[in-house]
Amino acid sequence: DEVVLKKLFFLFLLIGTSLFAKHTFCCAPKGKITLYFSEYGSYKYYTSNYNSFEFTTLSESPLLESIPKKVDLSGYFRPEYSFSNNEKAFFGTLRYFSPYKLHRSLAEIDITSIATNPDGNQATTYEHEGMIKGCYFTSNAGKFIFYDKNSKPFATAYLDRTESKVIITEYDNKNNKLAQLKKAYARTYKENYYFWKITLNDNQILPTEHLAIFASYLTNSYVVPYSKICNDEDSL
Repeated sequence: DEVVLKKLFFLFLLIGTSLFAKHTFCCAPKGKITLYFSEYGSYKYYTSNYNSFEFTTLSESPLLESIPKKVDLSGYFRPEYSFSNNEKAFFGTLRYFSPYKLHRSLAEIDITSIATNPDGNQATTYEHEGMIKGCYFTSNAGKFIFYDKNSKPFATAYLDRTESKVIITEYDNKNNKLAQLKKAYARTYKENYYFWKITLNDNQILPTEHLAIFASYLTNSYVVPYSKICNDEDSL
């Protein structure tokens, strides 16, 4: 049964990862992605059916308690990623005239929040939490700058040329690595379980809302068929 196999796969991943990483979790589309390959493996496309992303913690850590269980995706011409906790609802909205329409590495994502009242209703005033902005000029496959609510840059994400790994560093100190995101998938016959595995280092710099929305955008935008297939050592 496909569902049982998928659950067993993430169980083995949980056991293996918890032995080596302190703060690790996964971001995966909640739904089904089926990959198709030609006889020679050169032509590839996919079908998908999902509108949210599941976050699964792979280690017990207080640092991961604020990671959402799910991020919802809505909108087609102007995609929006959203999740909520007991205090606020967060939204990551791509700007309508964002250059991401030319290339996914040029996304401009505004991050806002709205307070959640004790009765469960939302307030009506949105608060600006920051933004994530893709850069035009980079030697990498993608470079994204993270800004706080005062428009001050505090972190940089570098997507490597294989489009399978992201390193997030402090903006003013590239040697201070805040997090790593790595593309992974389990291959069966003409089908893959696709997700990104995220390892978060101890830091007080990278907010949950920026990381969760960026991970969801990355998972949605860099699906395996539109990217270079990971090397065997990068696959799980």
